[in-house]
Amino acid sequence: MIRALELLACVSLMCSVLAAQQHAAAPNRVDLPFSASKPLAVPAPNGKLVLWTNGEEKARSASENESELEYFIKSGGRRLSPAIRMYNSPYAMWSPASDLLAVTSSNGGLVGNWKVFVYEVVGGRVVEHNVMKQGQADVARTYPGGVNPPGLNFFSDAERAQFARDVSWVNVLACRWLHDPERPIVNAQVPPSSGYGANMGKSIAYIIEPPFRTHSSHVHGAAIPTVVG
Repeated sequence: MIRALELLACVSLMCSVLAAQQHAAAPNRVDLPFSASKPLAVPAPNGKLVLWTNGEEKARSASENESELEYFIKSGGRRLSPAIRMYNSPYAMWSPASDLLAVTSSNGGLVGNWKVFVYEVVGGRVVEHNVMKQGQADVARTYPGGVNPPGLNFFSDAERAQFARDVSWVNVLACRWLHDPERPIVNAQVPPSSGYGANMGKSIAYIIEPPFRTHSSHVHGAAIPTVVG
């Protein structure tokens, strides 16, 4: 389940506060290349697992012209399947105990759409956990998309209903790991663009509690002026 943190601060300040209040691990964010580069290895703190790419781009699929780097988690020098696919401006954060890896990337630019997935190795295979859905749903309820600014009428009822039906437009970015037990802190945000209405830029921070697949009751929090990037 997820638990909201009611903090009035930017994301970077929030992380500093949590370090003191929640015994968070030191930030270990590693910015990753998303186009052709030299080979790169990002080891977990204990060195047993490694996030790795050979730096060569691969086509996304036979039907797409776009290409991207393929990343793998290695264990004992062996590449584990499946590969991890990322979008633009990716960054990775290993958990303190080295069991979990959070990867954040944007399928657009700095405005988003930002997505974060958590990966772990189970039975010799890489398992992906979507840790966004509950935070996205809560932010979309608390700060709906398509709210018209005072005195203006940019968005129709149908557009607001679409924002409510499909909440995948809400940005979610990894912030930091807590430990004992290991839990990622994420920031769920209305994209900072007028295309999302009067609530643009408003956000809520969440602690994602394991197991990641469980659902929670309604969570609530306060707006956080967010600094992205």
